[in-house]
Amino acid sequence: MRNPKSLVDFIEFGQLTVYRLMKNLSPESTEHQQAQARDLAKYQAEMQRLETKFDKKNFWHGRQIFQIAQTIGMEQLYKIAYKTASGIVHGSSYPILSRNEDLEWVIGFQKHRWDRYVKESPVFGYLILGICYTEVFQFFQIADAANLHELARVCTRLADG
Repeated sequence: MRNPKSLVDFIEFGQLTVYRLMKNLSPESTEHQQAQARDLAKYQAEMQRLETKFDKKNFWHGRQIFQIAQTIGMEQLYKIAYKTASGIVHGSSYPILSRNEDLEWVIGFQKHRWDRYVKESPVFGYLILGICYTEVFQFFQIADAANLHELARVCTRLADG
């Protein structure tokens, strides 16, 4: 956001995300399947170019998530909650790892802990998105903030529990 040279990468990575989602959808109706196939064929060269461009780093911003959290003032929240939320979202072993009585690492499903993670992870993700969107709206001086206000209302409800 603060580096105008990254704007093209920012936009193109968003396009790549749309194309990836488009490829992974499984429409039920024949009409939507045909439209999907048509769109994928139409944009195949563009998808390949973007896949190649972002192949190794798989992000547009050139920074680690921790650095981004520092930039937007969420360093402590990142240190406390992000790893758990990220571990759940990405299927990491972290949320189900613990030590047994002999202090050996074991994988175990502790439902009483998992329920908390399941409830808190999407809230955490949504709150981070809310802060990021707010920063984007302010940075680009977007006047029509109707969507931003709705996002703020949802974030407030989530934060209040």
